[in-house]
Amino acid sequence: MKILCVTILLQIFVVSCFGQDIIRTVNAGDINAKVLEINETSIKYKKYDYLDGPTFTLQKSEIISIQYQNGTSDVFS
Repeated sequence: MKILCVTILLQIFVVSCFGQDIIRTVNAGDINAKVLEINETSIKYKKYDYLDGPTFTLQKSEIISIQYQNGTSDVFS
């Protein structure tokens, strides 16, 4: 019974970890976010833990890559 409870808790944790986009930046490390818009020079996103909050913008030159919640990724040079 204990093994079943632990297994269920781990599955919930793993699903919640992969429910957001991860923006890897040059200076700030990883940002858990929901990417809203990607244009020619910048990316707009909301912080994943505060989706009702302000929209942030980063220049593409500040970003290494974005890993999306569906498993795909974009790499910026």
